[in-house]
Amino acid sequence: MQHRHHAHGRSLVFLLLLIAAAGAIYSVFMQPKPAPAEATAAAATGPKKQLAVVMYSAPQCEPCDRARTWMTGHGIRFEDRDVESWPPYARELEALGSRIVPVILVNNKPQYGFFPAYIDEALANNGEYGGSDQP
Repeated sequence: MQHRHHAHGRSLVFLLLLIAAAGAIYSVFMQPKPAPAEATAAAATGPKKQLAVVMYSAPQCEPCDRARTWMTGHGIRFEDRDVESWPPYARELEALGSRIVPVILVNNKPQYGFFPAYIDEALANNGEYGGSDQP
C-alpha cells in the first residue's frame, strides 16, 4: 500500500512541476510585448483631436473625387454631404453662398473648391487660413 501512495505522490509532484513549467513558458512567450517608445509617448499625450471637416459634394464631380481621395489618403476624417441626393444639404450649400461643389468646411469655415494647401493650413490653424487670396 505504501508503494501506491509513493507513486501517487510522484505523479502529483510531476503534475505540479508541469504546471509551473507551463506558467513560466507562458509568461516568457505569451505576454504582450511593451509598446514602442513613440506609441507610449503618443498614449501619454492622447490622440490629437481633429477639427470638424465637412465637404459638400455631388456625384460625377471630379474635384470632389480628388478632394475625397486626398483627404482619405491623408487620414483626414470628414463628413461627405451629397447635395444632389439630400435636398437639405443643397439648401445648406446655398446658405453658404454657393451652388457649386466642392465646398469644404474646416471648423465651420468654408473653402470654395479643392485646394489641398488651404485644407492643411486650416487644419493646423483652427480653421483659419489666408483665405482672402484663395484662388
